[in-house]
Amino acid sequence: MADAIDVADKFMHMAERAFKQRDDLAKELEKLSLAYVNLLEIGRDRIVALGGSCDPVHMMEAGDPSLRRAREALARHAVGGSGQ
Repeated sequence: MADAIDVADKFMHMAERAFKQRDDLAKELEKLSLAYVNLLEIGRDRIVALGGSCDPVHMMEAGDPSLRRAREALARHAVGGSGQ
């Protein structure tokens, strides 16, 4: 019986660590997504300042498959909760 309790305790500890890692990764993905959009904004501003034309940032965001996937992953995480 004590062995089963030890295994259950170890499993619970592993699950808690996994949930924390998931939450930490989601936070970092959110920061990375915001930094990426900031780079899009800076790039657009420079292009326009130099006399060029450029798509609006919201169009570039919508057209970027990597950013779209990151946001979808963050939305799934939000629906799933923090796990705790």
